[in-house]
Amino acid sequence: MRQDEFRTLAESWGGDLTRWPPEKQAAAVVFAATPEGAAILAAERRLDELIAAATPAVSSDRAFRAIDTVLAQTRTPTPTPRSWRKLLDGWMMPAAGLAGAAAAGLALGMINPAPLQGTENGPVLSMIFDVNSIPQRWITQ
Repeated sequence: MRQDEFRTLAESWGGDLTRWPPEKQAAAVVFAATPEGAAILAAERRLDELIAAATPAVSSDRAFRAIDTVLAQTRTPTPTPRSWRKLLDGWMMPAAGLAGAAAAGLALGMINPAPLQGTENGPVLSMIFDVNSIPQRWITQ
């Protein structure tokens, strides 16, 4: 193991070799026996001790009270005022879409899609809605 790799692992995993990834521990033990490796581990152990001393001691009772408070606040729904936007999204927009589709259907139904008398080709709508308006020989034309 090279010194730069050992330093990177020590900075990532700390001064305790048992916390390091298992596949790196054997090589780390060998490098830790060198003076450079021992110095790197000693510096990381000091940092680990400072971090451990800085963590506050929180009783388990206090932690459970905090968790219960958070859970209680997330379980109870907060009432939200109904706004026009929610009303529009809720049912007015779909109702308006349905009314528009119904109006378009009525308008198309009111148009008489009958073919013009005496002509070979009828209007486009009559060709769509009335199969009898299509000339029998339209395929051969």
